[in-house]
Amino acid sequence: MTTLDAATDAMNEWRIHAFAELAPFTLPEGERMHSAGSLVGVASELRPEPDASWSIFNPPVANELVVRGADTSGEDPASPAIGDLADLIDDWAAGAPAGVPLQLELPVALRGAPAVLAARGFAPVSTFAVRRVEGEPRPSAWTSKPGRKLREVTADDRAGVAGLLEELHAADADAATGAWAHPQLREHLLDYASKVVDVPVLAVVAEYFGLLAGVANFAAPGTVAPRTSRERELYVQFTAVTRRLRAGGVGAALVGELDARARAAGAELLAVDFGALNPESAPFWLRQGFRPLTTMWRRR
Repeated sequence: MTTLDAATDAMNEWRIHAFAELAPFTLPEGERMHSAGSLVGVASELRPEPDASWSIFNPPVANELVVRGADTSGEDPASPAIGDLADLIDDWAAGAPAGVPLQLELPVALRGAPAVLAARGFAPVSTFAVRRVEGEPRPSAWTSKPGRKLREVTADDRAGVAGLLEELHAADADAATGAWAHPQLREHLLDYASKVVDVPVLAVVAEYFGLLAGVANFAAPGTVAPRTSRERELYVQFTAVTRRLRAGGVGAALVGELDARARAAGAELLAVDFGALNPESAPFWLRQGFRPLTTMWRRR
């Protein structure tokens, strides 16, 4: 029987070839162990504290499976059959608490995994993606037109930023990304907005003829756990554009400004999580050159 240590070592061995940007996978902690072939999974219950702002993007409770094991991408002839993943998921789901959403995150390189998960009622929720900071910044076509500018965020923008984040949250909720009608939603959005305007060096807003059209910001250093192998990683916490001005270049201008700031700061990588099924968000980030690394799947 494959041990968790051996499965983790095996996953890290093939990960460095497929996704050099990903940080090494660690030994997960959990309540129940599952195994199938050379795959091992550790299940645990997640209960975000309602007072934590990030809880607005997660269900109140979920049962999560962390999978470790050898390469199932098909590149390694000694890799386990994709059937092992099916057996692992079936074993986990059979013993999971009734009525609790199930979720797991897998590298996008696991060929065959989407079919296995979809056949069992799972849907992609969010994707973690990265973009290397390299080359020279390109001038924004959006800001070259009259009445449009990018500027530093100010304290007067707090309510407007909260409104933009509320639009983003609603769009993600509609796309079933995990965002939900949290009882403290407005309070948490205002808290996020306050943190954005309190550290203006990390944020940029787009203004369209005096209207607050969009906002983008980096997470403050130390507030988001690093998930890549790069020491100089910057995490894009939010990029939100008001619905009436989407698909007009505002978002690309905001991300371009963040990229320029990251380059000036000596960063190597930009990282972001986006709604995998959000019809506006997912195509946008791919157009900006972000490469998907892992995807979170969930079954309600």
